[in-house]
Amino acid sequence: MKRLLITLILIFASLAAAAQQPTAPDSIEIVKASNVPNAPTTSAPLTDSTDIVLRADTHTATLDLEVGGFVISIGSPEKQARRSEFAIGAYHMDIGTVRLIGEGYAGYSADEQGFMARGRKSVHFATTLFRYSLRLSDSRVPTKFYFYTGLRISNDNFSLQPDRTLGNDATGRVVPIALDREYKKSKLFVERIGVPIGFYVSHRPSRVRFDVSVINSINFTQRTVYKKPKVRNNSIRGIKPYQCAIRASINYSSFGFYTEYSFTPLFRKGVGPSGNIFSLGATINVGGVKF
Repeated sequence: MKRLLITLILIFASLAAAAQQPTAPDSIEIVKASNVPNAPTTSAPLTDSTDIVLRADTHTATLDLEVGGFVISIGSPEKQARRSEFAIGAYHMDIGTVRLIGEGYAGYSADEQGFMARGRKSVHFATTLFRYSLRLSDSRVPTKFYFYTGLRISNDNFSLQPDRTLGNDATGRVVPIALDREYKKSKLFVERIGVPIGFYVSHRPSRVRFDVSVINSINFTQRTVYKKPKVRNNSIRGIKPYQCAIRASINYSSFGFYTEYSFTPLFRKGVGPSGNIFSLGATINVGGVKF
């Protein structure tokens, strides 16, 4: 009898406990986080009619399911990208035309003027071989800001009049020297090595990037060349040994356009014609090895 009574009491207690359990919710409320950058994830406050809340964070790609005060995380946060990066390769590779802006021949005779020929034959080439970049913004936002510097080489290939090359007179002034005939490629080469200091903005997923930098360079060689046969003069003097230029570019993916302007003239004042270097053309980011 005692066993029967105990069994009945246990059954009655279990039925009473089951009757006190809350019924299943009739609806599920889904709340999505704000799309405003860097905005914290928010949701509607829990009320008596809100038993389940689903939070979606578009910045971290996570889902949080909250049930009765308990939170279940669905998915995992996006892995943070490295903030700084060193790379060796070919970055900001520019190929375009180059010319002198504000070209002037004060002090030259009428026969000597105009020896810096204009046209598409004058070519600018430059690329950054070593680059260090530092991300200044959150890696999870679509628009990212970077600071960068590195080591850059450039070559300005100026076309001269086909029947002239350059030399120095007794005073050291740069003067045209008449050749025995016209040559298709009578040119002045100026090669530099420099350090760019710049910023660029990259937007995803549009893959558009805007870049601006100041480049400080020094000459490591300058020479005149005409052919054929090829004749070089590496002793040309009067080229300004230092250059400060500003460069800007806009890219879609790895391809784009650039423009570059030098604040310093090509020749020393009073030694050669006046004029600052201006270049315009195409640019490409080939890439390289990142560390």
